[in-house]
Amino acid sequence: MEMQELEIVIDGEGRVRIGVKGVRGEGCAILTQSLEEAIGEVRERIPTSEFYEKTATAVKLANRNSR
Repeated sequence: MEMQELEIVIDGEGRVRIGVKGVRGEGCAILTQSLEEAIGEVRERIPTSEFYEKTATAVKLANRNSR
């Protein structure tokens, strides 16, 4: 299993940035959901290239449906 990593940065003005590495697809949103709820309003999401990668489960489902 690939290592999953969260990077949380709080700048001098109190703005919080959460970076996610090692999580493919929409799993990053699930991983950060409780943090986002605790912090407050989400002003921007910038997906990484990993966000657009299919998870193993999604690939299996796609293969199964194409038969």
